[in-house]
Order: sequence, then structure tokens, then C-alpha cells
Amino acid sequence: MELAKNHRETGKARFLMELAKNHSETGNASSVVCSHKAGADAPTQDTKEVNEPFCRKFSSCFREIWKNICDNRPPLTGAEDEETLFWRKRGKCGRQQLLAPLCALFLILFDVGMDFKVAVTYFMQGHYNWGAYTVGVVIFSLVIIEALSASFYISDQRDLNKTYYLKQNSLEVKNWFYWLHFVFCGRILRCSQIFRTVRRIRRIQGHHPDNQIQLYRLYISQQRQLSILGVVEAFTEQAPQIALQLYILLAKRGFDWTSEDIVVAVNMAKSLALFSFSLLTFIRYLRLGNEESKLLELFSWASLLHFFWRLFMLVARILALVLFASSFKYMVFVIVAIHFLFSFFLIITQPDKYFAEGSARDKLLRCAFTCINTFCFFPLAGKNTWKWATPYYFVTFIENSIMVLIWNFYSDFGQGFKNVMLVTEWSAFLLGLVSVLLYYKIFHPSKRNRNNTECSRPVACRTVDEEQCVV
Repeated sequence: MELAKNHRETGKARFLMELAKNHSETGNASSVVCSHKAGADAPTQDTKEVNEPFCRKFSSCFREIWKNICDNRPPLTGAEDEETLFWRKRGKCGRQQLLAPLCALFLILFDVGMDFKVAVTYFMQGHYNWGAYTVGVVIFSLVIIEALSASFYISDQRDLNKTYYLKQNSLEVKNWFYWLHFVFCGRILRCSQIFRTVRRIRRIQGHHPDNQIQLYRLYISQQRQLSILGVVEAFTEQAPQIALQLYILLAKRGFDWTSEDIVVAVNMAKSLALFSFSLLTFIRYLRLGNEESKLLELFSWASLLHFFWRLFMLVARILALVLFASSFKYMVFVIVAIHFLFSFFLIITQPDKYFAEGSARDKLLRCAFTCINTFCFFPLAGKNTWKWATPYYFVTFIENSIMVLIWNFYSDFGQGFKNVMLVTEWSAFLLGLVSVLLYYKIFHPSKRNRNNTECSRPVACRTVDEEQCVV
């Protein structure tokens, strides 16, 4: 029995030793696995540590690049008075302002080049009438623009105060400027003058408040004159060109996915975008030069809505006119004449603050504004224009709808195409209406916080925006 007892104790001890040995091996294996996992996690942690500094460096580099682009000059010295600071903020000249006239020059050349490209396409296809119409629209617009640009230079020369500051900064109007207008280079000259003015502003040294203010105002005046020429181009070239090209596509009974038709489509899209952008630019610089108006920033919801407002309303108007003209060629002129008379009665009741009431210039200006309102709402009055905008858009919507519905009933196009055109017409008008309502009711510059001091001069606090300019 004692022997058996010893045998059991020996077996028990052996079992405990094996158990301890297995536990030790298991622990070593676990530690190996854990160390392997830790080793696997280590590169991920290192990668995070490497990526975070890279992201910070990238964002810091981007901010530095943007800061250099927005390098406004002349630098503040701390000795500027309130008026100098006010005009410096409005006439700020960063590096993007140096690029702006170059971009404008590119757009001018690109616009004219694309129009002539479309005309050449028509001539090569044997459509000589369409090519001649396209070139005629371009030439007609260029003649009016160059004549107006030359008249601006004449006006500048007659303004003795402006002439003095132009000459003081070597920007005076010279006689050979007028000769350039005979070869349609007036706007090219203006872009070069704006570029020179920006460079002079950026090179201002020391504290010369009077010279600084006048340079800022000269710069704004130059930009405003160029924007007026852009508006003239929008109504004498862009809008007619869109209508003409769309009519030609309908006359061809469809769109062929050829290089020629693609060029026409791209040209129409270009003209639409430039039309809306020209009106937006005009309003921006009109506000910039008015001491009592708050600024309309280019990169803002207000500018985007203003752009879409003009874009969609133009699409709706031109689409209705062109569709109607495709089936009732000469009857469209009757519609245009009726709308002309309606616009004339709206314009004749608006005050003219540009010229004396009843003068020849006043009558010419009212006639020009009446023609413009054939395509879109463009009031002569500078404020309280909702009482003219409401009847204008109501009548225009009824007029557009009648034209499109009559075309839908009598046109021999397929029903699917007709349905698409109906939806496009009413959708474009609705989107334009929503854009203008959002712009004026929510995002208009006058809706900003009154504590915003962007134009906080004593006089500027009483803003014209309170009465809601609608241009």
C-alpha cells in the first residue's frame, strides 16, 4: 500500500510538472504573437505620424500660395485716414487683379474667334447665308462697342479733374488711342490700361492719401467702363448669336454629333455664360463705384444666384422666340413688336438719373433700354424696381407660354421633342424666378449684417440698398 501511495504521489508530481511546462510554452507563444501584432501595428502608427505632418505642410503651403496670390498693395502703414482705407478696400489690387485684364483680353479674343470659327464652318458647308448672318452679328456688335469706347475716351478728356490725375500717373488719353478703334482694338487697349493702373497702385510708396484715392477711383472707373462695353456686347452679340445658332440647328431638323455641330453647341454655351457673366460684372463694378452701395463679391452665393437668374431667364426667352420663329417665321416680329411696346411703357414711367428728362440723350437711352428688355429685364431706374419687375415677368411668362404652346400644336417635330422643349421652357423660367427671389430676399448685399463695416463711411451707412436696386 505504501508503494502504491508513493506511485500515486510520483505520478501526481509528474503531472504537475508537465502542466507547468505546457503553461510556460503557451505563455511564450502568446508573447510571441503579441509581439508580432505590436510589430504589425507599429508601421501603421508610424504612417500616421508621417501623414499628419505631410497634411499640415500641404495645407500650410496652400495657404501661403493663396496669401501670395491675394497680396494686396500698397501695404498698410497705419497712417491711412478713413477715406483712404475705404477706397483701398474697394480698389484693392492683389495679384489676381493683375491677371483679371489678361483674362478679360483672352475672353474677348476667344469669343470673337469662336464666332468666326462657326461662320467659317457654315461657309465650308455651303450655307453662305448662315455664315454671313453670323459674321454680320459680330461686326455690328464690334462697331457699336468701339464707337462707345471712343466716346468714353472723349468724355474722359473733357473731364479736367480726371484728365489731371490720368496725366499725373502717365495714363492720359492720347490721340492714337482713337485710331486703334478703327481696327477694333479699343477693348484690348482698355485691358492694357487697366493692367498699367493696377501695377501703379501696387507700386505706391509712402503715404500719399490723395494720389492713392484717385488711383483707386481711376481703377474702378476703368473697370466700370469696360463692364459697360461687356453689357453692350451681351445684348448686341451674345443674345442674338444664341438665337441665330439655335434657329439654324432647328432649321437643320436636328443635332448631328459631328465636329461642326459640336462647335456650334460649344459656341452657344459660351455665349450664354458670357452674357450672364457680363451682366454680373457690370453690377459688381456699378456697386463698387457707388459709395452708398455694399459690395457684391465675385465668389459668393449672391453672385452665383445673379448669374443663374440671368442665365435661365435668357434661356427661357430665347427658346420661346426661336421655337415660335421656326414654325411662324415672320410672325415672331409681331410678338417682338408687342413686347417692345410693353417694355416702352414700362421704361417711360421710370426716372432717368443719367440725363435730363426729355433731352435727346434721354430719349436715346430709353430707346436702348427698351430694346434690351426684349431679351431680359433691365430697368432704367436704380431703385424700387419691383413695381416694374413684377408686371414684366408676369407678361413675359404668359407671352413665352403662348408662343411655345402654339408651336407645340402646329409644329411637325416629334411629340417627344415637343415635350422636352415644353419642360425646358417652363423649368428654365422657374429656375430663373427662384434664383432672383433667393438673390433679392436672402442673399442680396443689402441683407448682410448692418454691423459689417465693409463700406462703413458715415455717408455709406445710409445705403441705397435699403430700397433694393434690381439691375
